[in-house]
Amino acid sequence: MKRLFDLSIGIGLFIVLAPLMLVISTAIVLESGLPAFYAPEVIGKDGKPFRFLRFRTMRNQPNLPIQQRLTHVGRLIRNVSLDHLPNLFNLIGGDVSIVGPRPTEPERIELSDPAWTQILSVRPGIFSYAILMLGRDFNQSTQVERNLLEVEYVERQSFAFDLEIIWQSLLGWVNSQGNIKRHGQPRVAITQHNKEDQSRS
Repeated sequence: MKRLFDLSIGIGLFIVLAPLMLVISTAIVLESGLPAFYAPEVIGKDGKPFRFLRFRTMRNQPNLPIQQRLTHVGRLIRNVSLDHLPNLFNLIGGDVSIVGPRPTEPERIELSDPAWTQILSVRPGIFSYAILMLGRDFNQSTQVERNLLEVEYVERQSFAFDLEIIWQSLLGWVNSQGNIKRHGQPRVAITQHNKEDQSRS
């Protein structure tokens, strides 16, 4: 059922958003050349790697600070999270679900940690419970802190819970002016969450 839901939403959104994606791709190429996409390797379900597609937002000049590498188009689409629109290709292809743990780079994963066994037992998602809950604190959080929330999602996952996360994420996107990780209101303090987690164990 979840895969059918993912596929239906993915195809529907692609049909609606394809013109916008074409405009963004063209703007990127006109400003800074090819390629229009950036595809870092991340780890998916059962530890299988895949390329997670995003629009390229920076020039290939690694010696410069990030703010100087950002293109004008890249800064604009990053501010409202439109750089993630190509995730729809991964959604349709079955690499990710609409909701699931955030796709993670191989170097961040410790397979000896039982938390990763749970996290990698499901497809990663475009909407992440950890990002929703941590908001603007996400980028400053540790991997352990993120994993606590990702494991909580895996243990609580259901169609109804996914719908709630989608709805709350869309509200969060609007309220944070298009970027939850930059402006989103944190919904849980990680120290408080740790205490709650310990009290349940």
